[in-house]
Amino acid sequence: MRPARERTGKRIGGIFTIACLILAFLGAGLVITSKGMPAHTDEVRATELTDLYQSKYITRSLEEREAAEQDIAALRTSKWQRYNTGLSLCVIASVMLVAILRFRLWNVLNLKDATTPLTRVKFLTLASVAWLALLPAALLELEAEYTQDDLTPTFDSGHGSFVIFGTPFILIGWLLILMIGHFILLRNTQLPTNLWHWDPSRPRHRWLLGIFGLLTALLLIAAIWSAKNMPWTFPSLAVAIYLALSTRAALSKRT
Repeated sequence: MRPARERTGKRIGGIFTIACLILAFLGAGLVITSKGMPAHTDEVRATELTDLYQSKYITRSLEEREAAEQDIAALRTSKWQRYNTGLSLCVIASVMLVAILRFRLWNVLNLKDATTPLTRVKFLTLASVAWLALLPAALLELEAEYTQDDLTPTFDSGHGSFVIFGTPFILIGWLLILMIGHFILLRNTQLPTNLWHWDPSRPRHRWLLGIFGLLTALLLIAAIWSAKNMPWTFPSLAVAIYLALSTRAALSKRT
């Protein structure tokens, strides 16, 4: 019976690995081919309409702006849709391939042996990288949105405001993560431990499961949403899901 389970686990893991590789190559192909496509069927006309739209953005009424937006939108090609789809596939597939290597998922049965980070230092380092990566990820998302949006007025990019307010938020959040992680969540914990550790004899495991189960579900929803809408943030959210599961496991073995 066990050899049959092993073969099934390896077969499923192999299919999953191959699927991720195919998605990565497909995504890369979409990104590369989109680079050679024009953003509009008539770039000259689109530039004229965009310049006129932006120069009269303030003086025009809402109805006039909507009519101008429709004229510009009618000239768009599938360039950016193809690029965004390809980017999402590349990012998702890359994260999944890293997970396959980390947890040896070429055999899906190995998932039951997944563990938390080996030490508190590695745990907090991983959390720091995931959190701090949100800053360049957000900047990349803003840049992509601004580049692709032919309706955004040139005086309203939003980059400056994000750098001014976003950077302190990220840095303060990082310090809080380090302090809460080191002095509260990971204090007196035993690392590494199995990611699915469960001790039914301890009543507190029920509320740990509830709290971190809800947190994991929210992070999963956010990750699914980001995969399509903000793909650069997907790796950080994927790591956050792993760390939420790891925190629950670590707390369940606190001495």
